[in-house]
Amino acid sequence: MIHHFAIIQDDTTRRSWIWIEKESRWQQCGQDEFEPMLVLANYLRNHNDPEEVLRVLCKEGLKLKADDETQEPE
Repeated sequence: MIHHFAIIQDDTTRRSWIWIEKESRWQQCGQDEFEPMLVLANYLRNHNDPEEVLRVLCKEGLKLKADDETQEPE
């Protein structure tokens, strides 16, 4: 199950925030992340199953994290 999820964006300042449900707080994103967050927000807004999109993103993110943790340092 995907918990509450939200993105806020300010076009004027090009800042974005993501709601972190587990911590009950907003995480501010960098200005360089504004465009990717805009793409994500629009995709979720217009997709017929945004919850499935979030599930896939979470699953892939966990895979990347696991891969990073199993790699040996250079």
